[in-house]
Amino acid sequence: MIYSVNFVKPSDGMNPSVGSCFTFSPATVEEEILQNVSMILSTVRGTVPLDRNFGVSDRFVDRPVPAVNALMRAELFDAIEKNEPRAEVVDILIDYDKSGKLTTKVEVEI
Repeated sequence: MIYSVNFVKPSDGMNPSVGSCFTFSPATVEEEILQNVSMILSTVRGTVPLDRNFGVSDRFVDRPVPAVNALMRAELFDAIEKNEPRAEVVDILIDYDKSGKLTTKVEVEI
């Protein structure tokens, strides 16, 4: 089955895939996997003390939009593949508004 996971800022504290805060005991395996993918997307690499390679690099911040698109797709795909092997990335949708605000949606198959 294919699921969509939206990027969520860490300060939001919400898991958009399940509509609630992160939990230590998800009700289903699917919910656990989607929560893990959401956590990967919302974590900047280098900020987790015992796993400095966890998360997504911030190397695409302040780059031109065409470069961000390619860098971000590769970065998200690699991070999910490495940190949550139970989720297979189907598609990564990146959208921008006129102000340059980026919206990211990752579709994964479990």
